Amino acid sequence: MSIRGLSFHYRKAEVLCGLDWEIGSGVTVLLGPNGSGKSTLIKCLAGILPVQEGVITFAEGGSGIGYVPQNPSLPGLARVRDLLSYAAWLSGVPRGEIPRRVDIAVERLDLGALQRRRVRSLSGGERQRVAIGAGVINDPSLLLLDEPTVGLDPSQRMRTRRMIADLGTSVVMSTHLTEDIQAMEAQVAILSEGRIQASGSSRDLLAQQNSEGYGSSFEVFYESIVFGKRDES
Repeated sequence: MSIRGLSFHYRKAEVLCGLDWEIGSGVTVLLGPNGSGKSTLIKCLAGILPVQEGVITFAEGGSGIGYVPQNPSLPGLARVRDLLSYAAWLSGVPRGEIPRRVDIAVERLDLGALQRRRVRSLSGGERQRVAIGAGVINDPSLLLLDEPTVGLDPSQRMRTRRMIADLGTSVVMSTHLTEDIQAMEAQVAILSEGRIQASGSSRDLLAQQNSEGYGSSFEVFYESIVFGKRDES
């Protein structure tokens, strides 16, 4: 996916300002502080918000986009398997193909022991896995996840990150938690002031952190990128 000159504003508040970004295959982490426009950008990529200015170009031959919002609202009385079947139907999966797609999602997200349970009985981490299962039910070429680790305890965050890495599809995952990129082998884009301020592999950014004298403190290095321009003004 290629993004050129993307701008978006709410009334007079400009959130994205001529943003350019190339999204490759694999897992990409969109890192930025709260209020930096991550959710707005994810929604523009998903087609939920209109592109007010700029161009988004999708790779040829793609099979669509999956989207999981932050804190997804799932019907508490629904059983997990029924919810996945409904998500498949909403995504346009042919009726005869739905059971197979649900079986695949159950296996990919390790939902076998949960598929007969009602959503209201699940933990936060389990609900997140179900939501991601619904997001991949139509086998999209790109999955967009908005803050999938927020609100989870450390063990749930670790499991969710590992599960995302093992999905085998291209993923863009937004987060404000620097620990997410330190724990994942991924491409990283840092969003601040409406633009991508830095990008590269997590390994390259961590190497840059060391070469610029920040030692083991990625948090300080990250803050120098996000807030550096403001500190100099």
